[in-house]
Amino acid sequence: MAASCQSRDPSSSRGVGLVEASTSRESTCLIGGLGSYENGISARHELLQTIWELRKHITDLESKQVESARLTARLRETMEQSHNKISSLRSRIRRLESMLQASASSCTPDPPAASYTQAASSCTSKDGDNCCPLQLFVEQCLGSDNVIYLVGGNNGTKFLPDFDSFSPSLDVLTPLRSMSSPKSYVAVAALDGIIYVAGGYDGSWFDTVECYDRTKDEWTLQPSLTCEKGCHSGVSVDGKIYVLGGKNFSDYFSKVDMLDPLLGKWIDYFPMLEQRSTFGAAALNGAIYAVGGYDGTKYLSTGERLDMREPYWKKIPDMKTIRGCHSLAVLNDKLYAVGGYDGETAISSVESYDPRMMRWVMEEPMKCARGYLATAVVGTSLYAIGGVITDNDLILDTVECYRDGSGWTNTGLKAMGRRCCSAIAL
Repeated sequence: MAASCQSRDPSSSRGVGLVEASTSRESTCLIGGLGSYENGISARHELLQTIWELRKHITDLESKQVESARLTARLRETMEQSHNKISSLRSRIRRLESMLQASASSCTPDPPAASYTQAASSCTSKDGDNCCPLQLFVEQCLGSDNVIYLVGGNNGTKFLPDFDSFSPSLDVLTPLRSMSSPKSYVAVAALDGIIYVAGGYDGSWFDTVECYDRTKDEWTLQPSLTCEKGCHSGVSVDGKIYVLGGKNFSDYFSKVDMLDPLLGKWIDYFPMLEQRSTFGAAALNGAIYAVGGYDGTKYLSTGERLDMREPYWKKIPDMKTIRGCHSLAVLNDKLYAVGGYDGETAISSVESYDPRMMRWVMEEPMKCARGYLATAVVGTSLYAIGGVITDNDLILDTVECYRDGSGWTNTGLKAMGRRCCSAIAL
């Protein structure tokens, strides 16, 4: 028995070894399987991450493609507009040259052809009477809607009586008949194509009012204001001229004077809620707006509105910026308060007011800070003209242009020269 048992021991031992070997192989396979499973999970995670990144990249590319398509369409439109503008300008230049040649032939035997301004001057006799209608020189070719009238002002050396027609599209300045005397800080308004200039300053304050008739190149005296003053504003509404606020040596005014050309005299109208000088005023949709300025003690951010159907002024929301010595213009049924002085320095900021929304919105600032500037709107363009850098009283010779959606650009226009003046476009 013992022998038989011993004879089976090797078999038993071998069987145990086989079981252990099998178990070992199964363990190895299991461990290997677990490793493969973990590697698979990691690979799947990396693959999903890659797919997510690719999808995000595709989305970004699609967004850029849409933006590129939009910009391309806009560039094509701009190029088409530029092409049309260039063709129009070339046609206008040819018409100007033809007009100059005809005018020169009738006025002088050998006029200088290098300058439109020189040619215009050469057709004016010594007593100031034009021998041909060159006061409409630019307007006949461009239309009065495409020129800006520059009124008086200061060039850094002296006060000016100058009255000029300025064409931004051609960078042409055409001198017209000068005012009766040099003056700055005037109120300017237009009614039925006639330009009214009231008050002003040349070291003394004026109460005189004169109007310019473009068809005759002629100034005519009008009834004087009720007092001497300047730094005021003028607007026209419903066939009447309004002169608002202002100052003189002793007073700051809230008063409003109204001129009815049919009556031929100034009438006291409803006064503003606050005294204002060097402020901005404009007419929009039958209402008069007055904003900012200086009241004799401080610069203002307040604004007010006079609806001609109501006999009193109402406050409107304050501007976001205190400012005086600025300009107020109307573009696309909104008011634009441009530049000015905040009590410490000249500012470049611009804000707009939409009467329908009844709030001010900050817009893109000008390239250059400036106070005592002039603004005028020609077509869809708002021009900021000249002015003063108040830190060193430098009078500027630059013109900036604002278009809704495009912002401000330096025009590079130089015909105007260095000037701080008033301006109006009809």
